[in-house]
Amino acid sequence: MITIFTATYNREKFLTRVYESLLIQSDKDFEWIVVDDGSIDKSSELIKNFINENKIQIKYVYTSNGGKHRAINIGAQLARGEWFFFLDSDDWLKNDAVYQIKMNSEILKGRNLKHNFYAVIGLCEDMNDQIIGTTFQGEFLEVDYFDSVLEYGIVGDKAWAVRTDLLKAYPFPEFEGEKFLTEAIWFVEMAKLGYKCRFYNTSIKKVEYLADGLSVKYYTLMAENWQGTLKHYNDFFKYMVEKGYSIMGFFQSYLIIANIAGKDRGEIINGIDQKVYTLYSHKINALLENL
Repeated sequence: MITIFTATYNREKFLTRVYESLLIQSDKDFEWIVVDDGSIDKSSELIKNFINENKIQIKYVYTSNGGKHRAINIGAQLARGEWFFFLDSDDWLKNDAVYQIKMNSEILKGRNLKHNFYAVIGLCEDMNDQIIGTTFQGEFLEVDYFDSVLEYGIVGDKAWAVRTDLLKAYPFPEFEGEKFLTEAIWFVEMAKLGYKCRFYNTSIKKVEYLADGLSVKYYTLMAENWQGTLKHYNDFFKYMVEKGYSIMGFFQSYLIIANIAGKDRGEIINGIDQKVYTLYSHKINALLENL
């Protein structure tokens, strides 16, 4: 079984599209878990209507607003599927999505490799049927998350299904007072533990970027939730140093977020792992000299 997970917050007008995409799945061996992160619209009533239709398995939980990462932690503990698929409330699935997730995960199991992997990852399309971000040549690629970004340049939204047992064992960190945490922080953690990803070159999810969505506000949210942002960047910086990559390209995005957050030169430097800063102090100081 696959667990399809949706965190929602005041997305009443989009949830029907998500639901209808689940009804047309060619493989019905899945459950849908919806964690409502404190909506004040009629999302609750709508989901309860879906449940009463009894067409697919649905679990619904209402919680106080705490951010998507906390909703994921709640959903993971409820999940019964082997794999946990992230489906935002403003996205929807192609009709073979569950089949593709299961097929790629079964390939790993058939090769007795499931224990080495934490994710199977398909592609996303935008509203104009264009592939989002970058991909790779061939049908599949099996690498760790760091190398997917640093060696192969695979970036942009992807369709992630992760092992539920790992998500239960290693929940997203929760920082007091912060309601946003990039999902990449968990992907990095799994890579640090030695797990790999299986990328496959098939589009299974449609994505609509809304003006008030998390993707559009990503940099601002990273700036407003500084503790989680520092952990994410420092984890990446330390790995890059360990593997001999230059951090300076990635440092530029850290600097953009720090500037949005209103951090001064001292705060920017103090936020970086000191071993990393010592190694790159000359280049970093050159970038910061005008601050």
